[in-house]
Amino acid sequence: MKLLYTVTTPDAKTDSVLAWKAPLQEVFAQLAGFGYDGVEIMVRHPESIDLETLNRLLAQHRLVAPIVGTGPIGLGRNLSLSAADANVRSQAIEAARLAIEFCAGIGAILNIGQFRGAPRDPAEQQGMPERFADSLQALLVTAEASDVRIALEP
Repeated sequence: MKLLYTVTTPDAKTDSVLAWKAPLQEVFAQLAGFGYDGVEIMVRHPESIDLETLNRLLAQHRLVAPIVGTGPIGLGRNLSLSAADANVRSQAIEAARLAIEFCAGIGAILNIGQFRGAPRDPAEQQGMPERFADSLQALLVTAEASDVRIALEP
């Protein structure tokens, strides 16, 4: 078992997620000093993160990043994998594909929690499970090709 702490990447520091929001170099140094083994990384725009620098920082502080959180994609970008609006859902699927590629670059699992969607309008509830399942189905090809597992947060 590894002790992890949730942190945000710089692109997600203004999102309302429960995570440490400071420069990663600073956060990683402090967490390593506290005896943590690793981090769950919360991202908003995973394609904007320099994987080489991130992997170097993790190695420098002897930390692992086994899981990537998608809360900021849902909250910060207002995207949902079960959105009734097909355009929003398409953007969410593309964001998730980029997050899968990010996960592949650091050897992490993709965690989907709030990003799966929460209906704001009761009319949106109808068909929500089917839309979410369709979105996951669309992501499986990328996940399998990238050897990335997808976790669904209850």
